[in-house]
Amino acid sequence: MLISLLLLAIFTVSGNAAYADRSTSSWNTIPEAGTGVGIYGATYTEGIITVNPSFVMGSRKNPNGISAIDFVCQSATDPTCITDEFPGVAHMIIPPCEVDSSSMCIEGLSVGKEGSLEPTKFTRLVKSKPVIGDKLSKVPNGYNQSLWKLPASNGFSEQDFSVYVLYKATLKGKVLDFQTQVNPYIENRDSRYREQTATNEAISDGGQRIVGSNGDFGCTWIEEGLCGKATNFQEGMRVELKLRVFDGLAGWLSGRLKAPEISIEDAGSSLRSMKISGEPVSVQKAIAKVKIGEAPADLKSEVSYVGIREDQQYLFTSSANDQRAIEIFNIWDKYKY
Repeated sequence: MLISLLLLAIFTVSGNAAYADRSTSSWNTIPEAGTGVGIYGATYTEGIITVNPSFVMGSRKNPNGISAIDFVCQSATDPTCITDEFPGVAHMIIPPCEVDSSSMCIEGLSVGKEGSLEPTKFTRLVKSKPVIGDKLSKVPNGYNQSLWKLPASNGFSEQDFSVYVLYKATLKGKVLDFQTQVNPYIENRDSRYREQTATNEAISDGGQRIVGSNGDFGCTWIEEGLCGKATNFQEGMRVELKLRVFDGLAGWLSGRLKAPEISIEDAGSSLRSMKISGEPVSVQKAIAKVKIGEAPADLKSEVSYVGIREDQQYLFTSSANDQRAIEIFNIWDKYKY
């Protein structure tokens, strides 16, 4: 749980998103509408990021229903987004400093063996519309994920990486979240891929929500006709990411790295240079879909329900990036036989 005076920064180095069939005869599969294909009772995978661009969200009350009217703002200074009821929220993906050094930025990514790290080369940003921030409120400009290339060196083959640094804050400057991931990837081409955007979608009770576009197709990043499919780190790799962040972010860090090392230096202009290094670890994710009548009783308090009638209702749960992930994962594991 996020405490108002602390910032939870998640540095996740993900491996291959490998799907393992953990279905059992005791759990009936649920056919997907229109396909006849059953969904197995439980699937175990490694969590990867949600594919979304930078965006700023405004919100106001819905006079006709219980859902809110959320909407995409033009920028972090859009006057329609800052109200007494809702201060607006910026979801900003931080760029490399060579793209924009006016605020928070990525100083560099190095990969290699411990004691012998090789700087990677920034190649480009994933394409999407930039979003203007607000320096007075410490809201950085938002871009999309950055792509980096490691040359063949130190016994490692050439490899590509995507870097995702998300800074989430209200438009009044209150920090809500700070996440960082490095993902090895291989490029995949498909005409279904479209540049990701944040758009408004109406809800039946008169409300509105913000959605991404075109799905993620199992990719870590997507643009027109092209995406990055997650792959494995090479054996024995160590990763070091150097970030330039607001001084308020450098005080507390919780991450998922083996033997992490963290150093912080003054970068001037109320910014700090924070270097995080460690060995990649796999972050497990458990997802299950079962009929409500077959749901394990000790998990019903951990899930959300979707459906109208009891016999049509599904049970969903996901433990990725959850502080109780391992505990919940083990509860599901009891029911696999």
